[in-house]
Amino acid sequence: MTHTLQKNLTKALVAFVSVAVIVATFMVTVPKAHAVTIEGKGVFSTGNRGTIGAVEVSSTTAALLISKATADGGERNPDSAVNGYQVVREEVNMTIMSTTSTSTIGGGSVGDTHLVGLHISTALTGVCVIRGFGDTTGTTTSFIMPAGSVGYKEFKGAINSAGALTVTCPTAGDDNFVAVFWRPV
Repeated sequence: MTHTLQKNLTKALVAFVSVAVIVATFMVTVPKAHAVTIEGKGVFSTGNRGTIGAVEVSSTTAALLISKATADGGERNPDSAVNGYQVVREEVNMTIMSTTSTSTIGGGSVGDTHLVGLHISTALTGVCVIRGFGDTTGTTTSFIMPAGSVGYKEFKGAINSAGALTVTCPTAGDDNFVAVFWRPV
């Protein structure tokens, strides 16, 4: 390996290590006769193993393997070496309220659903009732969106801590005008 190629490989590895390691594992093939230096932190050649911060670096056979030992905040699938990723946009499920009956959002258990928000596309003609959250004593209570409510209502991913998350918009004139944004815990 030429000095230039080795220098470029080192820069690529340093850039990879310092970008919060979005992919859980990164592998570079290095000929057995060569070693890779990462920003003066150490020389890794066949058989070496070590850590740089929270990143584990190991070299077995002729491959340099870099993997991150801990999950970043917001990381999904952190246990997968190939399917882990950092969330860069909020991922949600959407349920459109199309009936006047009570609808269960999520799995129907305490603490299983994040309520991200509601989008009300036309001013409510009746109320919209959200249940699954506790009052100051921890008792399940109702949060009521009053008639006339319209627009996006942010709930910041609140977890239903006091019951199954349910939404009821009991006025037929509000059917299909309320979208509930949620995701499982």
